[in-house]
Amino acid sequence: MIKDAVRACNEIISDLTGMQSSQDPPKTLRLLILLNATLQWDGVGSKIAQHRLVLFVKNILSWLDDGLLDSPFETAEVARALGAVLPLISGVYGSHWQSALDLMLRVWVEQARDGELDTQLPAVHATLKLFAVMKKLHTDNDDIDEAWAASIPDLRRSLVDLLGLAPSE
Repeated sequence: MIKDAVRACNEIISDLTGMQSSQDPPKTLRLLILLNATLQWDGVGSKIAQHRLVLFVKNILSWLDDGLLDSPFETAEVARALGAVLPLISGVYGSHWQSALDLMLRVWVEQARDGELDTQLPAVHATLKLFAVMKKLHTDNDDIDEAWAASIPDLRRSLVDLLGLAPSE
């Protein structure tokens, strides 16, 4: 059973690594949801090749850089996937750490500005969980630590602004 889950996870990661979110947004969202469900199984993520995981992370974070994460649901699923995958590649250096922190910051700043908590709640929740993951990882390598140190003042300010929002009535 675990072999099937690992195979499915590998296939989904391969599919997502080779696509842009704008190619087929419903398919992208569906694959992200399936991936996140599969990654919940004990030990599945650790059986995926680290190089494949790094390529996957870089690709989905490029969607943010390209402005392709327009849906709060897609953003939430990306943040969930990052929360599961980033601990598996914590020893890998690269700019993806800063990009992951930028994702959180973008969601929180937009939410504080727009104030539409009803539609953004999945993305806010997932990025808050990602924040907790990144907080645990920030001392694992110099790139994470540097990105964390550079981003934490803005993240804290945005988090305070975000938490100061009252729910819409």
